Amino acid sequence: MSFYPISYHAAAWDDEWEKALDEISGAGYQGVEGLNRLYEDYFDRAEIAKRHLTQRGLVLSALWIQGDAVMEEKREEIQRETLRRAEFLQKIGSQILVFEMTGRETIESARKDFQTAAAALNDIGKRCQDYDVNLCALTRRGSRLSNEEDIDRLMNLVHENAFFLCPDIGHLHYAEENPVHVLKTYGACIRHLLFRDVKPEAAQSQHPFCELGQGILDIREFMQTLKGISYHGGIAFALYESSNPPKESAEISYNYYRKIVGGES
Repeated sequence: MSFYPISYHAAAWDDEWEKALDEISGAGYQGVEGLNRLYEDYFDRAEIAKRHLTQRGLVLSALWIQGDAVMEEKREEIQRETLRRAEFLQKIGSQILVFEMTGRETIESARKDFQTAAAALNDIGKRCQDYDVNLCALTRRGSRLSNEEDIDRLMNLVHENAFFLCPDIGHLHYAEENPVHVLKTYGACIRHLLFRDVKPEAAQSQHPFCELGQGILDIREFMQTLKGISYHGGIAFALYESSNPPKESAEISYNYYRKIVGGES
């Protein structure tokens, strides 16, 4: 079974990004993502940011940004902030920028919303390509990109070489979608992936996610699916809330993943 480059999202450490780097590296990961504080502190000193990473044997696998792409009056601000992150990523040699769409205000987002969002994100995605950065939409339950119908609407409106997809396996399952079907259907659009497991009692929990191997998802099946679609990107593990300290959560997921892939390197 293939071993993909894996990273861990640093959100659980809040602003303690140096501690996050130490513990994520210590757990065995090759990359880290979500370090907006590092980006904010070192935008004009990217060489120092890169040094913090390389000293720990890490790369910045992705930066994240959130925005409401359906609001035309927000388009200029979103574009400015997105391209600023793309510039930083280029400086430190990283290529993935994850775009998290805001929550939907109605049960079903209107078709016009998707047309507006697609026009904005398509244009921004093309400009990100000037920095050799791939702009990828995150799937998340409760957002404007929550289920497979949303994905289909958006991805059929953007250019295949301008805007991509970052499925969150846990959130897709939590939204009562079939993650394997999404991977098989949109494999050519996927440039980044997020894994998190789902608790058996997720529907009754404020915090429905858990470390890999501690929930109900069949991670082996996802790995086999990725092999079948010839996926060549990276995988990030994420868990923002847990009864375990962040370091322990990162270690549990890493050790389970290594067990799944049979210790290949």
